[in-house]
Amino acid sequence: MFVRRFFINVSLMAIVASPALGQTRQFTIYFDYADRTDENWFEQHGCILSEHASGLLDEVIKGWALDGSPPMLLTAHDDSDKSEIDAIDIAQCRMASVRTFLQENGVADTYITAETYGERWPALDRGDGVREPLNRRVEISW
Repeated sequence: MFVRRFFINVSLMAIVASPALGQTRQFTIYFDYADRTDENWFEQHGCILSEHASGLLDEVIKGWALDGSPPMLLTAHDDSDKSEIDAIDIAQCRMASVRTFLQENGVADTYITAETYGERWPALDRGDGVREPLNRRVEISW
């Protein structure tokens, strides 16, 4: 019997603009591939942040506070290897994990605006039905 296993490692890559006033800061959290194999797929495949990602998100929160706690925008994306509905579902799940972490660590929900795009705005367009790690992401900006 062939058993498929998916290991979810969440990492954060910070893309930081100059800290000068008026500059946008953007941080991107990339997620590994998640396959919708059963009704418990969210819990099993990719919505729980790793310790490493949590530590990096702590640094994001510190930077946000130092910048004066401006309004924050979260945008959630996924690759195009699944249906559009599934891409939206997994992107929302990943965004919820990031949003919950931010809220639990001092960012009031009133500062957060969240948008889910699924596969609509790829970081790297490789065509429909193609897995692309750069597209499985949640972006945080202010």
